[in-house]
Amino acid sequence: MFLGVRNIYLSQSSKNQFSDSLEAPNPSSSPFIFKVEPSATPAASLTIFITDGSPSINIREKPTIYSGKVGTASDGETFTYISKDNGWYQINLASGSGYVSAKYVKEVTK
Repeated sequence: MFLGVRNIYLSQSSKNQFSDSLEAPNPSSSPFIFKVEPSATPAASLTIFITDGSPSINIREKPTIYSGKVGTASDGETFTYISKDNGWYQINLASGSGYVSAKYVKEVTK
């Protein structure tokens, strides 16, 4: 007899060890809970530092290279940032916020 998503096999001899009324797992309880925490004490600002010769970098809607572009930043521009997570900085913009890759960023502390 097969039960559930994991295909747990119960032989006839082991079936008698369990209650006849087996309950299905509750689908609302998810074992996959991800918590994103901003850095504990972010620096007041960051400076864009382009090392590959490009004239500018893209500022993205979300922290991925596949996200839409909301603007560009040139070498030496400074922004205040909101958080840092998985290689991306969320920065303040006049129109809201955006994300830049950490590989083009140097934190500036006061």
